[in-house]
Amino acid sequence: MVQRTKNEFLDLSAVMRRRLAARVWVPLRLHEEETEGEYGEVGYKTRFDGAHSIMVPAEHRQHGEKYGWSSTSDARPWAEADFYKPADIYSHNRETDVGIKLVLRQDAVGEADVHWHLHQDLVIALRLTREKDSWVRPEEDYAEVVRLRRGQDGLPSAIEIKAEYLRDYLNARNASLRIASYFSRRTVDTDMSEPHFKDGSDIEEADGGRYESMAYAVDSSGSPYGSKVAMFRMFRTDVDGGEDVPLMGPETGENTDGESWTHERGGDKFWSLSTEFLRDEWFEQGAASPRVRGDHVPSQVSFIVEADGTRLGADDLDDQDIGRWLWFSPQVIVGLANRRGGNLRWYTRFTGGIGISGYSPVHFGLNERGLVNIYAYDVASLPEWERRYWAGFNVAPEGGVSAELLSAQVDAVVAKTTAPESDFAPALHAVAERWKSRYQTELLREHDEAGTISRQVHRMRALDAAGLLALAKDIARLTADSIDASVAQAVGLPPKGNKPGSLKSVEQALATICGPALARSVMGPLFAVYELRLSDAHLPRADKAQEFDLLKIHEDDLPIVQGYKMIWGTVAALNQIAAVLDDFYPGSERFERARSAVPPA
Repeated sequence: MVQRTKNEFLDLSAVMRRRLAARVWVPLRLHEEETEGEYGEVGYKTRFDGAHSIMVPAEHRQHGEKYGWSSTSDARPWAEADFYKPADIYSHNRETDVGIKLVLRQDAVGEADVHWHLHQDLVIALRLTREKDSWVRPEEDYAEVVRLRRGQDGLPSAIEIKAEYLRDYLNARNASLRIASYFSRRTVDTDMSEPHFKDGSDIEEADGGRYESMAYAVDSSGSPYGSKVAMFRMFRTDVDGGEDVPLMGPETGENTDGESWTHERGGDKFWSLSTEFLRDEWFEQGAASPRVRGDHVPSQVSFIVEADGTRLGADDLDDQDIGRWLWFSPQVIVGLANRRGGNLRWYTRFTGGIGISGYSPVHFGLNERGLVNIYAYDVASLPEWERRYWAGFNVAPEGGVSAELLSAQVDAVVAKTTAPESDFAPALHAVAERWKSRYQTELLREHDEAGTISRQVHRMRALDAAGLLALAKDIARLTADSIDASVAQAVGLPPKGNKPGSLKSVEQALATICGPALARSVMGPLFAVYELRLSDAHLPRADKAQEFDLLKIHEDDLPIVQGYKMIWGTVAALNQIAAVLDDFYPGSERFERARSAVPPA
């Protein structure tokens, strides 16, 4: 039995107890080294943790058993005349390919740099994308699957992979991973302070590996104490260094000479104490390969399908003809939209799609209670990790199924409505274009984050009072905050006293076209949004009554409905501004002419 060392630095008990194959992050290659002090000096310490591995197909497991720490881990092709083996192949001989190196080390010729390459088949099979020193899987919310760690010198020190993904890949390849590891600790002390050490080496078999403790007396250079060193010097005697062009002829006994002497190492006596542990282990393949091969794995997720809380498993709902809908809290849409790569789109006033860019979105609808409805199959057919996410927001049925969603999925009739979210960016663009066409100036300043902010303008943000005001803030950033007041003031009525703000400046400019009353009415919703942006979520609703009235928001509306009305009011105001700038507004000659051309109902 291996005895624990008194010196904690030399203790390898934790390393021996924790198998690499049992880690969450399994090292495919490991090379970590730390040194403190100069070798031979008291207090010197050095630590090394190392591992390399190969993927071994099941039919070559017997040969894989021979793979250990001393097996070469270099990545070089084996090339001879009429014979070639790629650099990723580990061979037992010319005929037998034992396994594949999933990490290939490349030394840069003429540079101190070293490159480690993750095998491209692993990357492609698991559909990974490299981002700096991580490989992520976009279709699982950009989960980190493989990571490259570096030492203080910036060189690679470890490439590790999440165990669940490696098991999936190995199952698809019908292979296992053979890991060879070596750990060592060494220090220099004034005496042999370890009671279980003996002068020399002691080897034990323990924890599936080989443990060795060593103690050697050394001098101040770290060389074996008391050892004798024989020195030899051989030299030529027939070369005249004073000649302009010295020549050295063939070596003979007549033109060579030499001398020798011995030296015994002594002086101060210290002790080099070290521990080492080597182990070879197998990391086995998983029971299935849902990611690489698409194997079906029984789902652990269930959803509420009845008002009394009755649940059905995701596998039971994974049927196109299931004929059921599910209910979710609207927070699920917010979370998915804010996820990296999240994409929220609107089809009609109360239906839309949510998903990740590049993948088919999930069709959803909003019911009269502000809950999200989705056809059960559309959620149940998702990957397991996404099912778990949706299940976290699943609620009991309430408020029925969205009328517009039923119309589309049951009657095959798409509602002839539009969501104000879809019209927000086009309405902003219309104002900018109409202003430029009329005055040849730019009314709206460019905003570096305009696209990002615009995507955040949706009713799902307004799940409570604070969310409604946050939505108002983002709308104001693209309206009031983006308006160049000086441009508007250049065409508006001459200001009296202090120059007005951006919204007031636009109102005065519009007044020169359609009159003060209509200009004030048109701009009202934008003023309301701006005031709400500046207000406090905890203020009584009475303090927001004027703004709510301008946006046609009722205090009893659900927050999500209030958000919808805020966006709708903003879009309506922007479209009316564009119409005024285009001389197409009630009372204008163009408007009246167009109205008179419409046949009576």
